[in-house]
Amino acid sequence: MDFAKELSEYYLLNQAINDLERRITCLESQLCASPKLDKISTCAPSGKNITEEKYINLIFQKESLQQKKSELAERKVRIEICIDSISDTLIRTIAIKRVIEKKRFRQIAQELGGNNTEDSVKKMYYRHVLGINNGEK
Repeated sequence: MDFAKELSEYYLLNQAINDLERRITCLESQLCASPKLDKISTCAPSGKNITEEKYINLIFQKESLQQKKSELAERKVRIEICIDSISDTLIRTIAIKRVIEKKRFRQIAQELGGNNTEDSVKKMYYRHVLGINNGEK
């Protein structure tokens, strides 16, 4: 696993999950507004019920989106588990603030206080991330 890549994708995973939730909500509203079956026509029946086909298609689309959302949520949880497994409290705190809380290094340094500068926080973070990618921990 490329830890640095996974960390950088965390924000994008959140965006993708939110987008899928919006699309699922839209499909659900279409499903609720759509009658399941066409009214029986007195004309010669076509053998197809177009409304029913559309309804079934919407259901399949919704299930597909829910599956994608589940997969993205699993990736997000894996990243959170990796961050939680960092043994160094300072590095773990930096990773949580940077990746999960989406804070800038300057803000993290200010929150940590002490002699931590934006550059020192950035260096600690990237050394750890690159160390994991090189098999160190």
